[in-house]
Amino acid sequence: MVALFVSCKGDGKKAEETQSAPATTNSQPAQAAPSSQVPSNFTPSQGPPPSTPQNAKGVWHFTCPKGCEGGAGEAVACAKCGTTLTHNQNYHQ
Repeated sequence: MVALFVSCKGDGKKAEETQSAPATTNSQPAQAAPSSQVPSNFTPSQGPPPSTPQNAKGVWHFTCPKGCEGGAGEAVACAKCGTTLTHNQNYHQ
């Protein structure tokens, strides 16, 4: 960082340039992460398992509130009429 100081006195001296010390962002030393051992058969999880669109009885998880055939595993637009599918409580029975 360079700072420029200008004198307002009429003595005819040129402006002097001075260089300041660099600023520090962190005065504390970085700490290393604790080491851990990972089993050789470890597989990272990608989140919860996906919802199956139909249960063992063939009941859809989300169905059209207008009664269209079919359904889906999430609240998306109905393939027949475009209405958003609603949760079907019978899926969990």
